[in-house]
Amino acid sequence: MSKLDPAFLARATYKFWHDDQVRFSDLDALGHANNLSIAQYFENIRVSMFMKAMPEWPHCNGIFVLVHISADYLSELHYPALVQTGLKVTGFGASSMKMASAVFRDETVVAACETVSVFIDETTRKPVTIPQDMRGKILAIAG
Repeated sequence: MSKLDPAFLARATYKFWHDDQVRFSDLDALGHANNLSIAQYFENIRVSMFMKAMPEWPHCNGIFVLVHISADYLSELHYPALVQTGLKVTGFGASSMKMASAVFRDETVVAACETVSVFIDETTRKPVTIPQDMRGKILAIAG
């Protein structure tokens, strides 16, 4: 993220939530959750949202693939901990969708990220237009 939108740091921004537990295996040599483990929390919420919007995901005619991710790590995270990740859809293109997410431990923001996913045809692997009914489902869940 070139400039972090302050709204992404507020719990009230997010409509869709996913709970995760910091695992001992998430820790690095410094004793805090590794940045790749935190990125996995972001992946977990994207997958959870896709599965809610498209129950047959990822085995359907069209799928979203991640093409861009930008993350800011704002606070250390230690084991043991329960975290909640919030997700909000921030915009659509013809075949793309932008999302914002943040990982919280209690009221502390651990990290925030922005992603762009592109909707592709599962057979041709080429971008296709996101159907309007799918946009509606996604917005109802995480808009």
